[in-house]
Amino acid sequence: MFNLQEAVELLLRHSRLPLDQPERLGPSNSTQHADTEYRSANMPLQSLTEVSPGAASVNGPSQGNFTAEGPYAGMHLQDDDSDLVPLPMNNLYNLTDPTKSSLIRVDPSDVNGPDLIDQGVLPLVEAEYLFDFYRDHINPLLLDGMLCSHKTLGEARSSSSFLVTVVLTVAALHIPVREAYLHATYGAFVSLMRRSCLLRCQDLDIVRALCIGAFYLTSLSWALCSRAVRVATEMNLHKSSLQFTRGSHQESYERVRLWYVLYVCDHQFALAYGRPPLMHEDAAIRNAEKLLTSELSSKGDKGLVAQVKLFRILSSIWLMYGCDPDLELSGRDFEKLQSFNLALDQWRLDQQSSDIDSGASENLALPRGNMLYYHLARFQLNSVALRGISGRGESSDTPDLRTNWERQEAANNAIVAAMSTARLIIDDEPLQSGLIGLPSTQCRGTK
Repeated sequence: MFNLQEAVELLLRHSRLPLDQPERLGPSNSTQHADTEYRSANMPLQSLTEVSPGAASVNGPSQGNFTAEGPYAGMHLQDDDSDLVPLPMNNLYNLTDPTKSSLIRVDPSDVNGPDLIDQGVLPLVEAEYLFDFYRDHINPLLLDGMLCSHKTLGEARSSSSFLVTVVLTVAALHIPVREAYLHATYGAFVSLMRRSCLLRCQDLDIVRALCIGAFYLTSLSWALCSRAVRVATEMNLHKSSLQFTRGSHQESYERVRLWYVLYVCDHQFALAYGRPPLMHEDAAIRNAEKLLTSELSSKGDKGLVAQVKLFRILSSIWLMYGCDPDLELSGRDFEKLQSFNLALDQWRLDQQSSDIDSGASENLALPRGNMLYYHLARFQLNSVALRGISGRGESSDTPDLRTNWERQEAANNAIVAAMSTARLIIDDEPLQSGLIGLPSTQCRGTK
């Protein structure tokens, strides 16, 4: 009994609760006091935290750039003490609450504070020139400019210094005579990215900036893309489609559209680097066409939805065949390959029937861009038929003539797709000019 009393006193002192000195228990009141001690010892940790005079409330405002997490975050504890003890994981979140930790101290202004212009890294005149170049020449080529809707540098600076930094870096990357400014802006972006790794960013412009950097800064593309997906899921962008279906308003529209951009970005790099994608196909991805039914839908949404549908097919191809270059295809694999070819052909027919040439020759979401994606996708698909051929030694088994013929047919399809890609680029001058500012990963096959 005394061991239990000492345990209760230790718990009360740890929780900074008033510590009453009870009299030594006698036979008459031992049962009642033991019951009181048992209920005190089994009091949920949230209750102790809320009544503690020095502790911050879990449901209170977050400090810095942190917000409450855990299975019971945001829930108010009821006065009824008959509730079950919270999950152990929730106790872990309370014990490691970052708002109380002395080990994690991050200044949120590192991301949304003074930008590289205020810090003297880049002159204002040069920054204006780089921003205008990005807005006029690069931004329309990347999903019709939906990742950077700001028209002026001042507007972008007031929104997100992170977005400004990556935009100026990408612009300097495309101008040959701006090497010195490229090194300065790139260094500032890497430093800003490093300092923001522990921040919990709740800003759509941060996700947009990470996507822009992933598309163009190839040395950081995988790290930026994965962080963009993580930040987006922390912001619950994966749930935005549910809100969007209940009623189209600007906020839910922007969130669900950005979620589709992340799907395209993630699967693009997964295919380019031969790695599994981070995002999977869910109801929101399968119903991406609902975005086009909204009155808020813009011209670029058609190209975005088309790419979502295309990468659904390419993702299924990756899951079917993997990325092992030495794994030779069998007869049943070639049967599935034909079905994927039909799916790509159907995707092309769907785009041809719905695309309307608006005359914006620089918009690669128009038919010429979709045709380029179609040929590249067919080349990527049919080239898997050549896997395992170079490493295969002489076999004493009788060769399967039917399988060999199917492999030869797929190889011919890959060759035709490659020639069609080259011919399309050579014959289409507007497409040639558009490729200058197009992210290289959009024209790259799998490794």
